Amino acid sequence: AGAGGGGPMINIGWLGCGRHARQMLLPQLGRNDIRIAALCDRDGEALKKTAAEYGVTALHDDFREMIKTPGLDAIGMAVGPELHRMAALAALEAGLPVFMEKPPAATAAGALEIAKASEAAGKPVMVGFMKRYSTGNRMAMNVLRGGDFGDVLGITGAYMTAPTYFEGEPDYTGFYLHHCVHYMDLIPWFAGEDFGDMQVRSVSPQPGKLLLHLNFTTETGKIGNIVMGTVQSRGTPMEEIRIMGDHARLHVDNIINVALYHD
Repeated sequence: AGAGGGGPMINIGWLGCGRHARQMLLPQLGRNDIRIAALCDRDGEALKKTAAEYGVTALHDDFREMIKTPGLDAIGMAVGPELHRMAALAALEAGLPVFMEKPPAATAAGALEIAKASEAAGKPVMVGFMKRYSTGNRMAMNVLRGGDFGDVLGITGAYMTAPTYFEGEPDYTGFYLHHCVHYMDLIPWFAGEDFGDMQVRSVSPQPGKLLLHLNFTTETGKIGNIVMGTVQSRGTPMEEIRIMGDHARLHVDNIINVALYHD
């Protein structure tokens, strides 16, 4: 039995020893019966430090070599979009399930490539889209699934952050892939189907500051609007979602406060 008394210990090979992995992700593994059996990073210092923290001796600077480590049950990674795609494809080819931080790739085509490889290998790929697991969002989904709300007709949402995160990237690539991508998962989850038509408008008053409006319909004609941007600090409300039904409305504010209004 594993440390938590659950099932057998899972041996994972982990790619990426950056700050996010070390502070947010790796600390969760041990308490969930997952042993870090191999580590990989091109930054030798970060690799050495992380290996010392978790007692890992199988160390690599090439993910292809790490994937060959005997006895691995899965591969986990938190690196960058293109490396996520390449390493996920290599892991699936070796028959190993994958957990990766978002985004899964730099392009939609790259993400689809991973999805097809996952299907072909018969192995799951889990992406770190955490918004659907947040308490308020789960409560809202319980209401939608409860049957009394009726059909979702429209959704509006806002998902903001501060400019400090993206000052160094005024082309906003990082903002789209690392911030906005969360709502590209959450909103279709609430709608129960994928986006159909989309239209995007954006304004940037100065480098690093962006306000983005995305209006959309879903595949069967649900309608919505999402506002995202880098013009709020984390000291202000960051998120709000409004889900419209027929004479019913769900409000989720800052993933904490949930209100249901009905006739």
